[in-house]
Amino acid sequence: MKNDIPVWVWVLIIGLPLLSSLPILGGYLASSPPERVFMGFDFIDDFHYYGNYIHSYENNPLDFFILNRSTSENQDGRFFFPYFWITGLVSTGVGVALALAFMRILTGIILLFLVWKILEYFFPEPFWRKTAFVLACLGAGFGWITHVLGIFIPALGKLYSTDLTYSLGYSLFGYLSFPLAIAGEALFLAGLLSLFLFLEKKDKKYAFFFGLSLIGIFFTHPVSAVTFFPVFLGGALLYLVQNPSHKEILSFKNVGLAFAGALVLIGMYVWWALQDPVFQSVFFSYGLWQRSESPFWWILGYGLILLFALLGVRTLQIENKHARAFFWAWLLVILVLSLNPWKGLRFQHALFIPLVILATSGIRSAWDWIQKSPYSSWVKTRNAWVGLILVIMVPGVLFTLANHIKDVQNPSFHSGPFLSQEQIDALEFLEGQRPGIVLSNYKLGNNLIWMTSHYAYLGHWNQTTDREEKTLNVESFFNGKMTTTQAISFIATEKINYILREGTETIPPQLNGVERIYQNGTLFIYRVAAP
Repeated sequence: MKNDIPVWVWVLIIGLPLLSSLPILGGYLASSPPERVFMGFDFIDDFHYYGNYIHSYENNPLDFFILNRSTSENQDGRFFFPYFWITGLVSTGVGVALALAFMRILTGIILLFLVWKILEYFFPEPFWRKTAFVLACLGAGFGWITHVLGIFIPALGKLYSTDLTYSLGYSLFGYLSFPLAIAGEALFLAGLLSLFLFLEKKDKKYAFFFGLSLIGIFFTHPVSAVTFFPVFLGGALLYLVQNPSHKEILSFKNVGLAFAGALVLIGMYVWWALQDPVFQSVFFSYGLWQRSESPFWWILGYGLILLFALLGVRTLQIENKHARAFFWAWLLVILVLSLNPWKGLRFQHALFIPLVILATSGIRSAWDWIQKSPYSSWVKTRNAWVGLILVIMVPGVLFTLANHIKDVQNPSFHSGPFLSQEQIDALEFLEGQRPGIVLSNYKLGNNLIWMTSHYAYLGHWNQTTDREEKTLNVESFFNGKMTTTQAISFIATEKINYILREGTETIPPQLNGVERIYQNGTLFIYRVAAP
């Protein structure tokens, strides 16, 4: 395989992850201290629990199995996140937010490089490989333009700070804002490349790299494991059905051993980690996430790429027999997962590259038709297809606007990435206190877990055990619905060490053993005396 990469390809590989960082720059520009200070994260609160683990690894780099401080229960600490461990090492001296941004950009560059490498197996002709790469980078809409204009146009500014997977359509670029999903897909492509190289060269080291990629996918992003493990299995079975010779079956022996070995190691870890009730709660809560959007949005989110992909289904020709088998497994497995109306949106991003491959084939067949038609004189050179590629990218704007119009109209939606200076000062004060469990509202709890070494009673929807019950308890405590007797019992039962109150929140009066130790404007911190 050729190693030469055009300069403009490098520009896309490096430039797009940087472009996906513009919402963060926009957040800093939109700060208006001391009322609104941008904390370095996009709106989604997942980034805060990322910060929880990064902060933990930063302070304890030799503790590979760490605690989840988004919840208050006793736990052994059996969470293991290599991605966050590396980010924690990077964060030393630069901070959690900057380290996470750096790692996200670096991982995005690696992902796009791997996309370029994998496309050579499907399009050995340089022009069509380049066409496919452009579609992979910029396809499914001009959503990426909102990153630029959003800094200057308030309405778009609200759009680009929302959940980018859905705001920008189900495109590869849309996923460049999510570190774990980027890494999961990059590891999948690395595993796929390792498989192809092993099948071509029969070198066992590539089977070993494949096994490592499987382990990496699971420990980086379990949802990606659910997505891509069946693709590997389906591709291997499809390949052996198409090539049933004894020699071909034996060639998969080392791949099978690598796959089996990886599953055994993962299974042993999961069995051990599930003995910790907090890990068990978080592990099974991954299946609770869902979105209620109509499947209509799924179609619109892919733009005109989907139409050309349908044309490409009939005309696609993949010369490499390994790539051919795994491509159809990739397409069919993810398509089946994506048709699930409850969880399907979780798998949409993984369908994008197969659709790009099909769409490129569809464009190639349309090009051949035009060349043979009376209209061939209208297209002087292949460079005219740049215009077609631009057209393919347009519909994603409609998806962005229509799917998130309520977010744009909601004036409070854009407050998510910001804290006030009062809130920051209060959290910094807490960091200087002995670690313990802090009772606060959801937003402060979400920031507490990455800015301090304390535990949040209510910290994150997925990472907090018994979240619904704790949400009701927090609302009752701060809204005056608990009597003093109930509040004292609640604090003792939940082993609360600090209470962080803000704004119009109140606490029950005359709480014995509760001492105010901090006040700054509308922020109050109370310490609970040990029983």
